[in-house]
Amino acid sequence: MDPLSIAGSIAGLVSLTLSVGAGLDSIISTYRGSNSDAVKLSLELACLCQCIKIIEKSMPGLANRKFPDTPEFHSFRLCIETLSEIHLLVPGAKDRKTRVAQNGQPATDNKNDSTSGVSSWEKWKWIRNKPKVQDLMERVTNHKTTMILYLAGEQLKLLEDRLQTFGLAMLEENQKVLKSLDVWKHDTVLKDMSHYFSPANTHPQIRLETAVKLRHLDTGLWFIDTPSYKKWSTGTSPKRNSWVWGMAGAGKTVLASLAITAELQRASGNQDRGVAYFFCDYKTSDTLNIKVIIGSLLFQYLQGEMRLRRK
Repeated sequence: MDPLSIAGSIAGLVSLTLSVGAGLDSIISTYRGSNSDAVKLSLELACLCQCIKIIEKSMPGLANRKFPDTPEFHSFRLCIETLSEIHLLVPGAKDRKTRVAQNGQPATDNKNDSTSGVSSWEKWKWIRNKPKVQDLMERVTNHKTTMILYLAGEQLKLLEDRLQTFGLAMLEENQKVLKSLDVWKHDTVLKDMSHYFSPANTHPQIRLETAVKLRHLDTGLWFIDTPSYKKWSTGTSPKRNSWVWGMAGAGKTVLASLAITAELQRASGNQDRGVAYFFCDYKTSDTLNIKVIIGSLLFQYLQGEMRLRRK
């Protein structure tokens, strides 16, 4: 069968290379007079075969398809021509079973090749022709180098695609980092402002948490269920203020903490509703300072605005 028709695809090229290599090895092992370049040629053929196998794995879509008639595959067609030439010079599968005589020449029983009319010895003695072997080895080596370069080009394309994907991932990651830095910057600014507007001894959140812990479970609910409180909470009351008075220790702070907690729950997830609060304590003079009170309320408003913008 014409080797050119067999090797029209990458899979066929692999088969042709293996066949040529096996035939050459058969000659080398049969004829003691083979020169060292023939062994090198065999090694180059093995390396070439490995390169083609790697290409076959990297291009599964072309494994059993004919090579496209494009400049990109011109080197493959040249490789096929060289291998086909060697294929005509080496024994086929049947000839590889030839017995070896004592003098190192194949025992052909003086039979001629049925197709060429010459003995196998006459047909394969080119293996001792050093210039011929060197020429074939040089061509096979060039094909191997071309295949290596082709593989390198394919790997570079793959690397370029991966780098592009990696670059997009890095860009997305950088955006996340910038967002995190922006959040950190806002949090740092809020923390610094909190220390300025709400000193530790006046911080409303700390006082709220303390008051919440003092309240017993299910106590004070009557206060937030009163009609006057509900009207004030919904903004339907004509009065802008809700005034609760009582003697010291009567539980005004605890009731206030219950009301504040209820309002914070209502404002949660509602961008149109905000809550700011402050606890005045006659035992702590700083909580009676008008600048501290207004500063704390303004800071809570600003804190809410920054959280909304972050979302």
